[in-house]
Amino acid sequence: MKRKSLTNASIAAPRGCRFVPPAAVRLLAIFAATILIASPAAAKGAISTAKTVTQWSFNQSDDINYDNWPDNWRRRQGPQYPAYLSIEIVPKSTELMEAAIRADHQFGPYRKLAERMGMPRDWLFAERLVDRYLRVQLNGGAAVVQSPPVKVESIYSYRFVGSISTKGLKHDSAWIEFLFIDAEGKVVGAHSTPKFSGDTDWTQVALPAVPPPHDAANIIARLNVQPGREADIYGEAGFDNIRIESLPQLQVTTDQPRGLYAVGQPAMASCHVSGLAEPVTRLRFRLQGPMGERIAEHEAALENDATARRLHGPQPQSNASGPSQQSLTTSWQLPSLGPGFYRVHVDLFANETQTHTATATLAVLEKLSGQSGPFGWTLGSGHDPISRRELPQWLQQCGVGWVKYPCWLDQSDTQGADDLAWMMERLQERGINSVGMLDQPPHETRTHNDPRARKPLAPLLRNPTDWQPQLEALLTRLSMRTTWWQIGGEGDHSFLRHPNLADTIDEIRRELQGFGQPIRVALPWPWLDPLPTDYTGGWKAVCMTEPEPYTTAELDANLDAMPSDGLEKWITLDPLNVDRYLLEDRIRDLVGRMLTVRRHNVPIAFVSNPFNSELGILNPDATPGEMLLPWRTTATLIGGLQYEGALQMPNRSQNVVMSDGQRAVMVVWNTEPTEERIYLGDNVQQIDVWGRGEEVPTDAEGRQIIQVGTLPTFLIAINPAIAEFRLAADLHPTRLESLPGRRQTLHMRLKNTFESTITGRFTLQPPITWETQQQPTTVNLGESATADATVDVALRSNAAIGRERVRFDFLVDAEKRHRFSIWRDLDVGPEDIQIDPSIRFDPSGSLIVTVNLINLSDRQQDYNCYMLTQSQTRRHQRNQLSVGPQQQVAKDFVWANGKELLGTTMTLQAQDRNSKRVLIYPIPIEH
Repeated sequence: MKRKSLTNASIAAPRGCRFVPPAAVRLLAIFAATILIASPAAAKGAISTAKTVTQWSFNQSDDINYDNWPDNWRRRQGPQYPAYLSIEIVPKSTELMEAAIRADHQFGPYRKLAERMGMPRDWLFAERLVDRYLRVQLNGGAAVVQSPPVKVESIYSYRFVGSISTKGLKHDSAWIEFLFIDAEGKVVGAHSTPKFSGDTDWTQVALPAVPPPHDAANIIARLNVQPGREADIYGEAGFDNIRIESLPQLQVTTDQPRGLYAVGQPAMASCHVSGLAEPVTRLRFRLQGPMGERIAEHEAALENDATARRLHGPQPQSNASGPSQQSLTTSWQLPSLGPGFYRVHVDLFANETQTHTATATLAVLEKLSGQSGPFGWTLGSGHDPISRRELPQWLQQCGVGWVKYPCWLDQSDTQGADDLAWMMERLQERGINSVGMLDQPPHETRTHNDPRARKPLAPLLRNPTDWQPQLEALLTRLSMRTTWWQIGGEGDHSFLRHPNLADTIDEIRRELQGFGQPIRVALPWPWLDPLPTDYTGGWKAVCMTEPEPYTTAELDANLDAMPSDGLEKWITLDPLNVDRYLLEDRIRDLVGRMLTVRRHNVPIAFVSNPFNSELGILNPDATPGEMLLPWRTTATLIGGLQYEGALQMPNRSQNVVMSDGQRAVMVVWNTEPTEERIYLGDNVQQIDVWGRGEEVPTDAEGRQIIQVGTLPTFLIAINPAIAEFRLAADLHPTRLESLPGRRQTLHMRLKNTFESTITGRFTLQPPITWETQQQPTTVNLGESATADATVDVALRSNAAIGRERVRFDFLVDAEKRHRFSIWRDLDVGPEDIQIDPSIRFDPSGSLIVTVNLINLSDRQQDYNCYMLTQSQTRRHQRNQLSVGPQQQVAKDFVWANGKELLGTTMTLQAQDRNSKRVLIYPIPIEH
């Protein structure tokens, strides 16, 4: 409205002015408009040292022929992309546009005067003042609009910027893609903004700078509006300020092209710089650990150095037609590195100002004992950076147990078929299982390189005569090397509501099976849809996918609810998004879900696309991401083991025990860093999620001293017989009555999990407010035998109510003598009453202890409540509380100058007036 009022002010001349005043008013309008014009230009993007190669602002310069369509852009045509969808350049403010048109009309008589004063002849308010954008109005279907190609210079990196707005999108999403294409127009690299839906104000997104792929010739921008399961009939999406920027190219690489090293293998990082305009005085290498901790630095001074002169070269002539080709490569021999994930950052400085930074990642791999079991990866984006010849060894290094790979090749590609057969055979030799994936036909090369444009497979397989000849030679080669085949890529649910699904899949399976030995078929299937009820054995597995990764609890519940119907249930197991969650949270979540996979014996769990940088497993160039080692360590150490249960630890750390009878591993973590002392066997080692291992120290009693943090850690070489003995020990009852002095008996059922007869004894170590027998309880068990042992306990008058952890100390002779402890939780007190004390201080400093008495029974209960200070030098207070069935009451105890009691512990004694039981609750006095 401010722009409109200024424009209107430029239209009306003051009364009484005959010639000069109107001209002055018009000139003032020009200056006001000039000031206003600066605002939208500034809004087009923040000031940056990057050079703008191309920008589409969808203003008049992008629509020279005034047809409301950006020049040289084109829209995708087809049944899914209806021509009736309105796509056009429109003003962001129609009111401002109307005012500008009126201003241009009324300014006409003064245009010659303005030209004499230096104003361009074609200057118009409507062009300079009004900001425009490209609008897509929805009416069902989808829209894709593509820019003309922009030439790529190999010496630069490129950064992509764009603005998006949405209005009323319920099912559709809008996003921008920037695609590197080769000379033939094939996509060789893709970078996308996040997807926007709902109602979103104008949001600018800037993607990180990336070097172009070596075979990239051009860049194109692609604006997408795509529906989900349903298409929006109403709503709109807007695109503006699409910008391609070039920056000096700073690349950091390691001497191992995939960034993987064995322990003890030297590593070198190299920095390559090109396309710089400003003089660089020094380079700084920085080596960091997985959590960003500093490890080492190295500086390379370039001032007055021959390398610096070679970097910048002679100043280009004023008529130079192309970019300077001078470049610099310098290297740093990294210090000796142990197992783990590392980042090498390189910073460029002009004098003392840091101008550019680039990063490379590497991983040093420790050889771990174990096998990856059901954990694998799905490959096949069409431009994966790993060749078939190097894939088997590389997958083995990464700890992959299963791999899905696209196998639909052109029937004339005999070399590709031979390479594929060779790869499958090498995978078999290395113990890696494979699933052949029939995803996209070979003639759909564009969709292989552009996952969002992939076509649903079900319609393409309707007629066997169309696809059977293409697969005959390939399946003949591969039938002896892989028996599992998935029909459709991950997330392709086109068979979901297919009529006569079982018959259709059975027919496809028979056609495929005709080329060799019997095969087993899997289908992708969404978690949120019920499994097919007409299953007849036409396929043997479904691979369950979900739009967002489940939490550990959600995955556990969904797997519990999965029916046992003869179908194998595979799942996708993607890490949480790198941009939305902290690294520690992503690691805890991934390890937790991998443990859940083993608990439920899921046959296979795939990472859907390990090259997706949002998942953090790998970078797009196949160098390691920060989640690779946590995934590899967990997969290798627990992949071949079965879930056994969880031990009760002295300091209550959470844990899971996995075992195959010969080898056992414990995964342990805590909400707070703590120390656990527990005997787990001889020569126990601790390995963190990065694969770094160390011997675990022991105390004077032979117990391991285990440092437990918030990230999961792995204890290997634990004694499986001792772990299973602890898990099998069953204590009952689990609740003691709060009756002081009365003997109560605990029963411990024990099972011999050792490989020989055992003899020994155990003693109970109770809380100091309990009494128990002094003589040990003897244990004599034959192989696999079970027996019950008993221990008597009695509570003293000052025994507290609540949960207590008790310890049973065992001395067992089997193949050798073992000393170890078992911890169990016991609840003390009645089940029919709950007392919940709380404290607060009032403004005068008095301490108020509120006692809430909750009656869980169907009868009235009456208690005398006494409150005593820790020293009992003050007179205790007494209150009577009566509470009806299924009700609660509250009573306050008040102490003046109560802050004197801070740091002490008070005691609440609640005596049942209808029985002899006394409930004792310690109450710490804290702020």
